[in-house]
Amino acid sequence: MKYYKVIENEELKMIGTGSVVPDAGEEIEKTEYDQLMAQIKADAEAHRQAVQQYAEQVKAVTITIDQVPEEYREEVEYIVNPPQPVDPEQALIDEIVQEVARNE
Repeated sequence: MKYYKVIENEELKMIGTGSVVPDAGEEIEKTEYDQLMAQIKADAEAHRQAVQQYAEQVKAVTITIDQVPEEYREEVEYIVNPPQPVDPEQALIDEIVQEVARNE
């Protein structure tokens, strides 16, 4: 088993394991792989928590969506204003009404 990392423009793009290291990859030791994986998981958890905190603040109206940092805004917007489920019957009625209006 080989461990590798792929770096593009001085930024870690991915880590992985396999029998072969990809052309763009650099073979690394298991300890470095484990450290990178731990950091990736910690960063993902910190991001998740930040999104949740910002969403709670927007819901409580202590901040506006425009005050949420750009890197979190789309996810916060999704939590605060989730897409509404589509009622299939209403969608069909709307489609028929639009078709009738086009033909008038």
